Amino acid sequence: MSETDDTPTPRRRIQTERRARPFRWGIGSCAAGLIILVLGGVVLNGTQAAQVIGADDRAEIPDELRFDAEARRYAIVLIRNPAAFGVPGDPVAALGCAVTLADGTTELVRGSRQAISLETDVGESVAVFDAIEGDTTIACEFTNSSNPELYFVAIAPDRRSWALVAYAMFAAALILVAVGAGLIVFGVRGRMVVVDAPSHA
Repeated sequence: MSETDDTPTPRRRIQTERRARPFRWGIGSCAAGLIILVLGGVVLNGTQAAQVIGADDRAEIPDELRFDAEARRYAIVLIRNPAAFGVPGDPVAALGCAVTLADGTTELVRGSRQAISLETDVGESVAVFDAIEGDTTIACEFTNSSNPELYFVAIAPDRRSWALVAYAMFAAALILVAVGAGLIVFGVRGRMVVVDAPSHA
């Protein structure tokens, strides 16, 4: 006579197990990206603020701006002023300036022809030019308005290299956030594992 085996057959089930390490790396990558993004904004705003605050001179358009230049590159900045009016559309795109250097040569620059436009809450770049040592004048006017009010330009040593650093930080931040988001998704989706199912009495 055979005996019946009453030993219950182990039951298995499949469940999703989160990948903890990629998830943690993703969180860290996103956090680092956000920190770098904020620092990039600080660098960009600080660069523009330094140009406006440390300007060699400033003038209300269309008044002439005159200063004693050094032999270096300078930036013309349109100072942001919420009270300004009288210029339709984009003021920088419509702004042109005649730069007369110490040797008498004149260079015409326009805000619409910039290779890189630097815009912050403080102001917006119009153009850069290479000066020679001596008395330099700048006369700016809008091509689409003859009656601008409370628009000011400032002249300061060019600090655009710091702006490029800020843009590089923005790019790095976006890459880190994108990689971090991918790692978080990968970690949350997890992997399929087989585990013992709980027994029921």
